[in-house]
Parts: sequence; structure tokens; C-alpha cells
Amino acid sequence: MLWCEGRGYSLKVSGCIACKRPGISGTLRCKDCFGDWLLCQQCCVERHTLLPFHRIQSWNGQFFSPMSLHALGAYVQVGHCDNTCIRPCQGSTPFTIIHTNGIHTVDIQFCDCSESSDSYSQLLCSGLFPATIHRPQTCATFQVLHHFHILTLQSKITPYNFYAALERKTNNTGISIPVSKYRSFLRMVREWKHLKLLKCAGHGNDPTGVTGTSPGGLAVVCPACPHPNINLPEHWDDAPPELKFLYMLFLAIDANFRMKGRWIKGEDQGLSTGWAYFCGFAWYCNLDILNAQVSTCSGLSAIDHANSKASKGLHATGVGASTCARHGFILPNGFGDLQKGERKANLNNLYCNMDFIVFLKVDGVIPKFHLPAHKEGCHTIYSLNLRPGAGRTDGEGIERDWSAMNAAATSTKEMGEGSRHDALDDFWGDWNYRKILGIGPLLQTKLRQAILEMNNQCEQFWTFTSGLPPESVTQWEAMIEIWNHDRTKPNPYEFSVSSTYVLFMGSGSSLV
Repeated sequence: MLWCEGRGYSLKVSGCIACKRPGISGTLRCKDCFGDWLLCQQCCVERHTLLPFHRIQSWNGQFFSPMSLHALGAYVQVGHCDNTCIRPCQGSTPFTIIHTNGIHTVDIQFCDCSESSDSYSQLLCSGLFPATIHRPQTCATFQVLHHFHILTLQSKITPYNFYAALERKTNNTGISIPVSKYRSFLRMVREWKHLKLLKCAGHGNDPTGVTGTSPGGLAVVCPACPHPNINLPEHWDDAPPELKFLYMLFLAIDANFRMKGRWIKGEDQGLSTGWAYFCGFAWYCNLDILNAQVSTCSGLSAIDHANSKASKGLHATGVGASTCARHGFILPNGFGDLQKGERKANLNNLYCNMDFIVFLKVDGVIPKFHLPAHKEGCHTIYSLNLRPGAGRTDGEGIERDWSAMNAAATSTKEMGEGSRHDALDDFWGDWNYRKILGIGPLLQTKLRQAILEMNNQCEQFWTFTSGLPPESVTQWEAMIEIWNHDRTKPNPYEFSVSSTYVLFMGSGSSLV
């Protein structure tokens, strides 16, 4: 480390390692290029014509001190494929560029040729994202925006911490801190994510452009769930009753009260609200939730806790979501804010927020982990184990989604309403995309396990059945068939007790 902080191998060379001109000493080196070779000023500027955001250091006889390419006379030319223009136009001074290795002050020149476009388009075509359209003075490179985007999706790092790290990479002494461009960086990141969302959905080449985006049109959908006209055979809706389970859509709904949203002064409109995962409709935001009553069935205290906890200063006490229960994909427009927890409408006694998010005719069951917390009367009626076609679905996939997304709650809570919607849309889009990448091997593994388990269960079932009276088996099967079609009929799975059994426990013995 000490060797690299000094002149290293350049001690053996008296002049510039590039031009080797007599009498010209090499005092400059680049920390972003490979090799710490000392160059003269002319060679250093020439080598960095197309590398304008590298970090340069100058040897002063005792140590290396920071030196910008701007101070050495280098400039950045945009609007051309090379670094020359017959009619250059000086940009704003100073001009700030945010890059992966820090914050730079550069001398930028625009092209003023007859075929050139406006300044912000020239910046974009050069891989520089302007903070404003008119007279831009700050840009972020596509590389730093992409770098931050991947980091925040994977590790949920906040923009504040990322930008603070860039400031420290620029100058870690805390003495000469660059002029803050944090708010400009926030704006560029938000626009970048929105444009990436549109681009990945194919709107860059869509003749209708952005205006042709339909509700939920930017969402990544589950490829394994049934989709009419995509992965279902013709006349699938006419399948016989014993095969209808092949075309059933399993959905899971749940609320998350950790993902709150503070009320931020001022109007903040989302760029993509309603186009991806969030419900962005005005009538959803104005749902009538007065005179709400909480269900007394569930023993879990999450709902009561969310409704009774102080919600002052919050525009959302949490979020509700709907996913495909078997694969964990967030549904298009399947995500919405909760105004006061999971409140129920006073007219139809249903959870109005969650009803709107799902907006389907459904046959409800309770996920397997949550089932024991409900009343005993719910255990058979709403059990997934007793639903034809459910297989080994546990219905708890949405909880696994929350575990991966709760890390983002710290930063999204402090955002404005629109910014928060855009950020969560971006997180869920990446979540669904990564689900697609891994769904092939996952389904293959599950299929192999299912075949082995099916053979084992069938063998045990027929062994057990063969020891029962045939007339009892026929009677039970008929009762189950009737109950599956009409839940008002006697439930064959409920255990009725006609006598009282008392268990006495003693030391080393028991008596019934």
C-alpha cells in the first residue's frame, strides 16, 4: 500500500513514460488507469480525451496531491463521435458531473453545428443524464445511475448514503466538500428508474409512445400462472370438473404495516403510479372506510395494532398487496396504500382496500401458517389441505415477498407519496424479474419432488383405504363431493363430540 501511494516503478524513470521527451518530467498519474506511470501534462490530457472522469494526482516533490483534468486544460466535447467540433459552444461554468468515482467539475462544450440538436439531447447521446432540460449545469453519467440502481435493488441502499459515499470518494478529508448536488441526484435517479421501466416494457419502440401505456402495462407478470390466450389451451373454460384445477389462479393477499408513508408537504405526483404495481386510480384513493370494524375471527393482533397505533403525520399506515400464491409475483395494480390499516367498509362488511386490489370473484382460504390463529370453526372450512386442486400450496408466498422488501421501508417511508410509489414500483419490478430468472429451475425441482411425494402418498392412501369397509368409503366420498359443491351442507371434516372425555394426569400414570 505504501509502495502504491509513492512513485513505485516510476522512480526508475526520470521523464514522461509516454513521450520520453528529453527535459520533460513526468509528474502526473491516473488512479483509475492501470499502472501508476508518471506522465507529463500534454500526454496526460491526450490520454484522457475519452476518459474525462478519471482521477488525476500530481507529484509535488513529497507526495501526490489531487489534480483535476479540468485544471490541466482538458474539456468534454459532446454532440460528436470524436472530441472535435468546428463550432463548439461553451457550456455553463462550473459544470458538475456525478460519476462512479466521485463528483467532478469539468469544462464542457456543446456542438453548434447546423445538424446538431439541443444541449440536453447532446448530453443524453453522450451518456450523460442532465438534471434539467433548460441550461443544464449538472449531469450524472449513465454508469453511476446504473450502478446505484443495481445497488439499491440488491441491498436497498438509500440515495443519501450513496451520494455521501461519492462525496467521500471525491475528498475524504472532510475539508473540501464539493457543492451538494444531492437534490439534483434524487431527481435524476427517479427519472432514470422511470425511463428504464418504460424501456424494459418496450415503449421505446412503441408507436403509441408513453401515452399508450395501459394500467398495469409496465408490470412483469408471472409466466407460470394461467393467462388466457397466452399459455392456456383452447376451450380451457369448458374443461370437465375434475380438470378445472389445472386452470385455477391462486392468489394471496396480505397487508404490511412496516411500509408506512409519511405525509410530506407539497404535491408529489408519481411518474408511473397506476402503470405498474400500484393502484393509481382516484377512486381507490377515496375509498369510503368510515365506521370500520375489525374482524374478531383472527387471533393475530396485527390488524388491531395497525388501527390503534397513532397514524398522525402519515399518508399511509402500510400497504396491501396481492400476489400469485404459488410463485410470489406481485400482480399488476396489485399494490395499494392503506389509509387506516385493513379497514372494512360499513356497507358490505368486506375489507375495502384489499377488495379493490384483488377485484376478483374469489373462493377464500386461509394460508397454512395463519390458520391456527383463527377460530376452530375456520380450520376445516378455509383449509388449503381440503381444497380440490390446491395440492401442497401453503399460501404464504407473500410473506416471503415482504421479508425481501421490508429493508426498503426505512427509505421509502421518508419519501413523498409519488416518489414512494415510483420507488416501490421499481423494487417490485426487479423482484418479479429475478423471479422469472429462477422460475425454471425452481419449477423443475418442485416437479421432481411432487412426483416422488405423489407416489408415496398414493401408496399409503390405497393401503389405508383397502382396510376400510367399502360401503363407508363410498358414503364418505359422497359426503365430501356434496360439501365441495355446497359449503352449506354438513362438513364431513368437522369432528363432533357426543360424549365428554376427561384426562387425568398423575405421576407416572394417566386415566381416561
